[in-house]
Amino acid sequence: MIDFYWVPTANGQRAAIMLEETGEHYRLHPVDLMRGEHLAPEYLAVNPLGKTPTLVDDETGVTVYGTLAIGLYLCDKHGVLLGDTLSARAAVYHWAGLVASDLSPAFTGQYVFNVMAPERLEFPIRYFDEQIQRLLKVLDQRLAKTPFLAGEVYSLADALAYPAAATSAARLPEGLAGFPALARWQETVGGRPPVQRAMALRADGVSVPG
Repeated sequence: MIDFYWVPTANGQRAAIMLEETGEHYRLHPVDLMRGEHLAPEYLAVNPLGKTPTLVDDETGVTVYGTLAIGLYLCDKHGVLLGDTLSARAAVYHWAGLVASDLSPAFTGQYVFNVMAPERLEFPIRYFDEQIQRLLKVLDQRLAKTPFLAGEVYSLADALAYPAAATSAARLPEGLAGFPALARWQETVGGRPPVQRAMALRADGVSVPG
């Protein structure tokens, strides 16, 4: 059994999708950031960084923090969604890394300065908006050539990228308008039952910043 500490944001949804895709049994532990539960001694004992998502696997005794690390751990544990050859895995790492290292931070910056910031600061707003548009264009160009990010089959890269399209991009004034291949891919991935189950998870009584 896995104890899954999360917040119902895009990052939490990424880890939840991977738990559902691999068929893991897990217990949900919502963490209320607005009430400071991420900095409470009980949670810091699980993850001293005080961030989410984090999983604790009773079966292996392993604790893993962060969406990319959680995704890779679950893929390795179950032998799925990484590809069967070195070149296939390289493609998965490439696109999963782009999502985790570039796209997710860009959306975080956009959220902080567009939603959470007490005053409107034009430079960071423009900077993160431009970064998001640039990254979405790259994803759209890729998906115009292949059905999934790493190629012909669904992979970890798609699981991690989906909440960016379904949750984060929903905050953009025009959503995914102008990115037809990305929109097509979102509909395909969103039709997967594990993805639907993960996206339907709720954290009753937990406030999300902003």
